[in-house]
Amino acid sequence: METTEGEAAADTKRGALRGLSVVVLVVLLLAAVAAAWGTRQVVRDQEHRLLRERTSELNVTLQTATGAVQSQLANAGTASRLTNGSQEAFAEATKGDVATTPSLLTEALLAPSPDNRDGFVVEAAVGSTLKAGDIVTGERADTMRTAMAAQGKLAASRVLVTEGAKSLGLALGPPLAPPGHVLFRETKVAPAGQSRTASSQPFSELNVVLYASSKPEASQAILSTAHLKVPLKGDVVSQPFKLGVSPWLLSVSAQKPLVGTLAFRTPWLVLLSGILGALLMAYLLEVVLRRRDYALALVDERTTALRSSLAALESAQEQLVRSERLAAVGQLASAVGHELRNPLGVISNSLYLIRTATADNGDERMQRHLGTAEREVAAATLIISDLLEFARAREPIVASVDVAPLVDEALEVAPPPEGITVSRQV
Repeated sequence: METTEGEAAADTKRGALRGLSVVVLVVLLLAAVAAAWGTRQVVRDQEHRLLRERTSELNVTLQTATGAVQSQLANAGTASRLTNGSQEAFAEATKGDVATTPSLLTEALLAPSPDNRDGFVVEAAVGSTLKAGDIVTGERADTMRTAMAAQGKLAASRVLVTEGAKSLGLALGPPLAPPGHVLFRETKVAPAGQSRTASSQPFSELNVVLYASSKPEASQAILSTAHLKVPLKGDVVSQPFKLGVSPWLLSVSAQKPLVGTLAFRTPWLVLLSGILGALLMAYLLEVVLRRRDYALALVDERTTALRSSLAALESAQEQLVRSERLAAVGQLASAVGHELRNPLGVISNSLYLIRTATADNGDERMQRHLGTAEREVAAATLIISDLLEFARAREPIVASVDVAPLVDEALEVAPPPEGITVSRQV
């Protein structure tokens, strides 16, 4: 019972320790997840900060580029003013623009048409879209009217669409253009992704989309370096981009981690390290528990063996004590038996002589008493023999005995008192 209770207590303790190891494993895993999440937030914040910085740098670069376009148009306007709108002078002033800008469709000097109040007449032009004498109406004319009212600032009214192809129209009015005139420039808009920059160029790590509107509308995208669906998704930084009187929008996302690949993967490394650490801790706890179980099992085995040895030792001690006692009893019995056998022999001989002397008188009662005395002497002799053999262990002898003579003999040896009648049924 005690062993069973001890085993139950050991099993309970073992289960508690294993439960504790599971709790430790779960806590370590949760700590790893929390550390990975915190690291991920730090990396994302750093990534977003770098993306904002790169977007601001790109915004400044684009502002500089549009300033250069404004200067080019202003130079063409100055040449036209000095030559009273000469086609040759305008062509000479803008030939550098045509040579350095493959996407240029046209640059032109226009004035309001006297015959069409909603249109403009081309006085000088280079490129493939407009020629001197052409009348311009529609969205292009709207761009020009906006420019004339903008007091010399660049204006981009909208993205122009001609036969499915998009282009961007920019216009500059007085005082940079000749009085009563407007300078107009139209460039092709490349399809999304075809403006992708080479890896060696600045901002090659960015997906850039420039919208000719204040909202990220795909139809108003005039510049896209991303092979992605417009508008951009994910971590995107958008900044307003002012081009003259027209509000534009610059949207930027990262093609690859700006913080570096290793830093970007740090949260996963932290999570993996935490998981591996938790598994290692669980393994070590399991090893410790198994060694503890082995040690406890070894202790139980040694304890059982010790108990068996102790029981055997106690049994041997009992046997030794019994042997010593038997030896002492044997010595005593030998002395007593030697002293009692002689008197019993004398009594036995005397009974024999009495039986012989009274055999002829016919006294049966006397004969019975003599028989009883002889049996008692024989019993005493047997007792003495048993005392002498007491030191030696004897196997019990099982035999059938008739009970009736034993009862008769007991009644003769110890007759009942007067007034008491004994009846037997055997």
